[in-house]
Amino acid sequence: MVLIPGISELLTGDMDITNDQWKYLAGIFPEEKGKRGRPKRDLRSIVNGIFWLCRTGSPWAEIPKKFAPYSTCHRIYKELVQTGLWDQVLWKMALYLKEHEGVDITSLFKNQKFDLNADRKILFSILSNEISKGSKSSRFNILMIFINPFPSQVQSD
Repeated sequence: MVLIPGISELLTGDMDITNDQWKYLAGIFPEEKGKRGRPKRDLRSIVNGIFWLCRTGSPWAEIPKKFAPYSTCHRIYKELVQTGLWDQVLWKMALYLKEHEGVDITSLFKNQKFDLNADRKILFSILSNEISKGSKSSRFNILMIFINPFPSQVQSD
């Protein structure tokens, strides 16, 4: 994980996405129909667990218990990546920032897919500004997702 001075103090407490953010995201996930077996875990809890991992850079096994089990988060994350839905999640969160928070990080994307080679100076500049204000806003929580948006490519299980 990239270290930014002052960031560790802001990575505590509630970092879950808000109801408005979830409404903005929820429409991209397909509805489960007619599946048998164990009941599905709450998708919002899984996404929050994955976002927590993106923000903190921690290993999968350290996802807090308040989220879905780390094995479930990891399995669903891999499915989202394989189906292209994870790119859609990241793109929608970037659009949410632009439309609702007035912060444009869409330059970090190429064809609506996060570009790992993009210059992230704008992201770090915005984050540094949020940190200097001591901000722990929902904007800060979303921005932190983009520090490590593909956790399994950086962290091993």
